[in-house]
Amino acid sequence: MGAVVVVLVVGIGAWQYAARAVRVEADGVTLHSGMSMPDCLPDMALAMYTGDDALVVGQAVRNPSPWPVTVISQDPESYRFEALSDDPADDNGVTGAEGGGAPAGTADRIVLPPGRGVTMWIVDPQHGAIEGSDIWYGFDEVPVTLRVLGVESESALELPGTIYIGGRSDGDRLGEALQEACDA
Repeated sequence: MGAVVVVLVVGIGAWQYAARAVRVEADGVTLHSGMSMPDCLPDMALAMYTGDDALVVGQAVRNPSPWPVTVISQDPESYRFEALSDDPADDNGVTGAEGGGAPAGTADRIVLPPGRGVTMWIVDPQHGAIEGSDIWYGFDEVPVTLRVLGVESESALELPGTIYIGGRSDGDRLGEALQEACDA
């Protein structure tokens, strides 16, 4: 009887560990409408936007784990997922934004089978709070909840670089200053 209890406890522990160790990753293509940056900048800068720009980023997201993962946006106004394509060949691409925004039909959650991916759309994550100010805001992760094997955990999806958003700063002037720094 004691051996059964030990096996049961070990099994539950392994199940909890396996469920909490799963992650999703931003992988593959990033599509953005931000200002173009000089080639000399490190890849850390994923995209830059000024207060006048409409912030829209499409990022491929993939599930490298052996189990299906439900990815739930913790900010569904800003982070939304396209539906999973029937063709796995579509998993690594990002479709173009319609009219400068995320396509219609996105959802706040997606079930990603093992090895599959979708496009996550990032739209105005600062909720307009920066407009009219002189500060720059940068973010490099997306708050999500992961549900795996019946266990939910809060997590953060790390982006392949930082998205910078500025208030009233003049984008052309910033681009010129960055290029001058690269040329120096």
